[in-house]
Amino acid sequence: MNISSPNLVSFKGYDAAPLKRIYLDYNYCGAFCDELKEIGKKENIDIAIEDDGTKWGQDHRVIINNNPKPEMLVDYNVSDIFIDAVKNKYNIDTKLSPYYITGGNSFLGKFDNGENWLILGDDAYIEDDVKETCDYYNVKEENIFPIPQQNFHIDMFMRPIGNNNILVNDEKTVLESLEKFKGMPDFDKLKYRVEAYFMRQNALYAKSEETIETLKDYGFNPIPVAGVYVPSINFMNAIVNKHPDGTLSYITNSTKTPSDRFTLFQENFEQELKEKVPQIKNVYFVEGKNSAANIPDYNYMMDNLGFNNGGLHCMTMEEPDFDKWA
Repeated sequence: MNISSPNLVSFKGYDAAPLKRIYLDYNYCGAFCDELKEIGKKENIDIAIEDDGTKWGQDHRVIINNNPKPEMLVDYNVSDIFIDAVKNKYNIDTKLSPYYITGGNSFLGKFDNGENWLILGDDAYIEDDVKETCDYYNVKEENIFPIPQQNFHIDMFMRPIGNNNILVNDEKTVLESLEKFKGMPDFDKLKYRVEAYFMRQNALYAKSEETIETLKDYGFNPIPVAGVYVPSINFMNAIVNKHPDGTLSYITNSTKTPSDRFTLFQENFEQELKEKVPQIKNVYFVEGKNSAANIPDYNYMMDNLGFNNGGLHCMTMEEPDFDKWA
């Protein structure tokens, strides 16, 4: 899909880049390390297991292309152990700054002309810090795009997938999709929970249509999907890998549980995703070995989302393959 705008050239996706490596901390990600390694083999992505002492690796560090080599931008929560490992094993230097924007609340990309862009949650946009932010991320002020937030971080409700396209969780689409699950046990109770969740979110944050309209105004192409039903069922908190032929793989949180009650949700999401975005070739759902809460209707990733407000994207960090993406 291509969209023209009087103010913007077309986008191309650091947001959907070919991935070289995914970093995670075994202390927090051990339950799904083996799953991610198997996905890595299929996708030709290295899975780097390095201690950092934080569960939410995405929030505190990001790797950018600072020619002639990658560079890791970090905040003050990243340990020296992790910084040294990235330097010694992967030859990536680190730059630390108070102007780091929480990784879960920002997405980086670049235009066809090579200029970088930065999408961030509107509560992360500080006008007085714009110059420093521009210098830190090597982005022009006019290429910074704050958006209304449906949740505390933007990676909880949206996922850029390249070429202007951004998947956005949409309340109307979610409620319409619920009709497909009418035959499941306790459907009325589930529907009430979903409706109550959106009522609470709309009271605290922006409505989905606000996010969608703002992205359109910037020249992006938001694609409404049924991606978040309740905190524990979230398919937007995802990793995307771009292949040489332009197709994509989408890696996200599973809803497969010991009771198998919610598997229909991930099956419906995969079907909807491939219908709306034909470029998506593979969809992987990561569940983890065990439910920490030992509840038949939860898996490890659902536990983290439901009880700790974070999923697969929050707990990892991607390194694009800048040579392949150049």
